[in-house]
Amino acid sequence: MQEFFVFLSILFFVATIVFSINPAWAKNKQTEIEPKRREILVGGIFITMICLVMVGVLAPEPAGTQKNIAKIENENKTTDSKPPETDDAACKAELQCWAEKNIASGDAYCQSNVEKLGQYSSRWTDGMLELKFSRFRWLNKENSTLTYIGDKIELQNGYGAYQPHIYECDFDPATNSVIDVRAYAGRL
Repeated sequence: MQEFFVFLSILFFVATIVFSINPAWAKNKQTEIEPKRREILVGGIFITMICLVMVGVLAPEPAGTQKNIAKIENENKTTDSKPPETDDAACKAELQCWAEKNIASGDAYCQSNVEKLGQYSSRWTDGMLELKFSRFRWLNKENSTLTYIGDKIELQNGYGAYQPHIYECDFDPATNSVIDVRAYAGRL
């Protein structure tokens, strides 16, 4: 991005000089610039200055600056103050821990199966970095299987219109396998 603004500022500066030079200057040896050419010159220099300011604003701070050092130290403090990880057996007993630990794999394995539920086509309405499943519950606590639930898909109906749907995916984290998927019209 910085290279673009540097290129743009050089381009505007050169264009400003070219358009502000009057060929009559050389012949008549005039020392004053015509008013229109002066406006072009001032405008071009102004745009060049804006581009150079953008380069300064977008430039990353050097690694050794006080602000970056404080940020890194703050990150280290937060990572050091985390409680020790719970073991797998203790995590399996608690829904929140077990579901959050396996939501990434559940999201990956369930996504294509949910898309196949549509008779025609489907489209996701979530953001690029957003997870497809916003809720979860136990499918079978003894087997540590989960049901992930979301509403970020629209399935196309027979008339070509897209309708929002709530979908559920039964997932077994131990084998990373999808047990069942289902969807019904609506929103959470």
